[in-house]
Amino acid sequence: MTDTVDAATFAPLEGTDPALPGDPFARPRYSYGQLLGADDFVSEQRYHLLRARLRNALLHGSGVVCGLDVIAKTIADPPAVELICTPGLAIDPLGREIFVPEAICLDVTGLANNESFWSDLSPPPDDPDSDARRCYAVLSYRACLSAQTPAIAQPCSDADNSLVYSRVLDSYRLCLEATPPPDPHALSRDWPALKEPVGLRARLQALLTDAPPHPEQLWSYPQDAKVLLAVVDLKPVGSPAETTDIDAVDTSVRALLPDVQTVASLATGLRLIGPAAASAFALETVAVAAGTGGDAGKAIVTATLTGDIQAGTVTADSVHLFKLNGGAWTAPATAVPTVAGPVITFKVNEDWSGGATYQLVLSGGGARPILDTHNRPLAGLTDEPAPPSGRGRDAVVIGVFTP
Repeated sequence: MTDTVDAATFAPLEGTDPALPGDPFARPRYSYGQLLGADDFVSEQRYHLLRARLRNALLHGSGVVCGLDVIAKTIADPPAVELICTPGLAIDPLGREIFVPEAICLDVTGLANNESFWSDLSPPPDDPDSDARRCYAVLSYRACLSAQTPAIAQPCSDADNSLVYSRVLDSYRLCLEATPPPDPHALSRDWPALKEPVGLRARLQALLTDAPPHPEQLWSYPQDAKVLLAVVDLKPVGSPAETTDIDAVDTSVRALLPDVQTVASLATGLRLIGPAAASAFALETVAVAAGTGGDAGKAIVTATLTGDIQAGTVTADSVHLFKLNGGAWTAPATAVPTVAGPVITFKVNEDWSGGATYQLVLSGGGARPILDTHNRPLAGLTDEPAPPSGRGRDAVVIGVFTP
């Protein structure tokens, strides 16, 4: 089932979180014969709930975990224009998990006639003269009370006080707003673009030391916190406006929280779940040995790849050897490379009896990529993340040869 929400409900609602305020660092201690009340059980729940939120907020951050795509849809009969948000899961800046179990629609057909909403919107910043208006699809956490049950009422109370809600349902609210929610931790999104300090380790340290200065806000008082799903540009249709059209929907602005397996797979280039993917066609080892007999003083270079090579793809244009001479790389004379299965071998036709610092470059792209017998291009070195299927990468190795 898909719920449809009309324009009248787009204004944000005030909501409270029954878990706040609380204390994630104090929990009840029980003893035999102890008298327990509702407050004790509430404290027990809040302890576990708020600690989970604390981990979510500070360890994972906030953003979309999965789903929650925002799509424009036009309906012909009856005429309507809708924004559809698909099911999914997000974590808000307070660490609260927001689950949307089914698709939900926002009917924007009459928004241009809704003066209280439309007047708050501004044109897109890159087109200030446009009649389009920009708004933001945001998702926020809501808690709902349900399942009334009989309870002992206090003396002199009316009948309504003998019923209490026995369940708290974690729910959500999806709406359009005139301004985007604040970025709760900008560095978590933008740290790779930092120019100072230089270096991966230093950048990560800068990110971690910029943690929220007051983490107690996560549990000290009720507050709203929103997750940005999309930027939406709306256009009025007609003069005066009769209906509203969706000019553009941009979901690239959302923060994403991929699972650990996905992050690890991206970082290592290895398939970590399910059946193992076929190994990439890559350079495994490079060895340089001193020549013997008539080749004494020269060197024999052997490169071993992870799969059998198409012999015709190994040429003087796909295999390059350089030697460091006086701080400059020069190309020594070499014999034509030969191929035997996964191995490339060639001879250096100059004296390397005094040793050499060398650089071997095997082409995985360009005009002459090295291919395996399955037409896969060389994908760099075996310890590098594998590129997507069909994309090659040069393999570069710098080493020192000592006879």
